[in-house]
Amino acid sequence: MKDREDNMTTEEQRVRDAIRDVSLVRADPAFRERLKRDFVSGDIRDQKASARPRFFLFPAWQFASLLVAAVAAWFLVQVFQEPSWQIHAVLGKGWIRVDNRQADVGDFEPLSDLVRQGARVRVGGEATLDIRGGDAILIELAGGSDVTLPEAPRRWFARPLESVLHTGEIRLQTGPEFAGHVLTVRTAEGLIRVAGTVISVFKGDDFTCVCVLEGTARIGKDEARMEDVGAGFRKVMFGDDRPSKVIDIEPHHAEELVYFLARNAGIFP
Repeated sequence: MKDREDNMTTEEQRVRDAIRDVSLVRADPAFRERLKRDFVSGDIRDQKASARPRFFLFPAWQFASLLVAAVAAWFLVQVFQEPSWQIHAVLGKGWIRVDNRQADVGDFEPLSDLVRQGARVRVGGEATLDIRGGDAILIELAGGSDVTLPEAPRRWFARPLESVLHTGEIRLQTGPEFAGHVLTVRTAEGLIRVAGTVISVFKGDDFTCVCVLEGTARIGKDEARMEDVGAGFRKVMFGDDRPSKVIDIEPHHAEELVYFLARNAGIFP
């Protein structure tokens, strides 16, 4: 043992001396007496068992309640969060105006947050603006269009949506999450109501022409004169006393709708 101490490093000697300087710690007399009594009576075994570490566990019903609350909170966020439109694409040359702010096609990003329910959007020049409402609907605003946007479709609760086409042309395609929604597009000459379709709506100086490429649209000058117009046909409504007419879709408008679909192929799942 002495040889071991002679070969100690300085650090080991310091630790040895520190241990030797520690005074003897004696147990409290009351504790020693209680320990002795428990040992004789056998109670010490029960204390040993109870000294095992305990883990905090939720009862099954509390865990289930927390899980239900978490799912409910997530669902409420999804349901009541404000639906929004997103700019999907901007093509061509020209400008975009949203309410009182205008930007060239190449600098439209500052306008993105303004594209929302009730916003009045104008597209100038040869520009084309595509806006998307989730997987529910895609709307293309052609150059020269002036549109008041509807509310973006909500994912969980369907409700009536209404837009106003003041002038120009829009094309729209509904997606899988549009089910249950109804969109009404109003012009000075009439109403266009869609629940799932591909159409174009052109608002001229004193007439509105609606071309249906897929599905069916309900179209009329007012609520009392609505009728279903199917794929391959168009309905023209006039601003004067001339009667509306349903005729074959104009080839030029059909081609533009086909190009619109092709350009956005695969946008919806």
